[in-house]
Amino acid sequence: MEQVIRILKSVFKDIPYFLHEHYPEKFFHAAIHLLFNYLGVRTQSEVASSNGRLDAVVQTQTQIFILEFKLDQSAEKALAQIKRKEYHQVYWNSEKPIIGVGINLSSEIKNIQDWKAEQLG
Repeated sequence: MEQVIRILKSVFKDIPYFLHEHYPEKFFHAAIHLLFNYLGVRTQSEVASSNGRLDAVVQTQTQIFILEFKLDQSAEKALAQIKRKEYHQVYWNSEKPIIGVGINLSSEIKNIQDWKAEQLG
């Protein structure tokens, strides 16, 4: 996960500042979605569940990552939402490890400010 975050930070650093007009969370979310898809990684965004909507789910051959994005808040808050809303339970039948990843995006630095990951199931 550290390498993935490092790559994402590098990509965001390469985007010219004037494309970040209003720094919306959705801008970062869409960019991450596109990057994973173009790399051939199965990615779904805005996945509906009985307890709410998961920002993104990334599935590899061996793991499932549930990503929650926050803008100018904290990675802990994003990860806490995944756990509080029990988003990981949707994937219990997959038999793959499920990792929750909280990602805090910063409008000031126009990048990922912090992140936190935890195995959930």
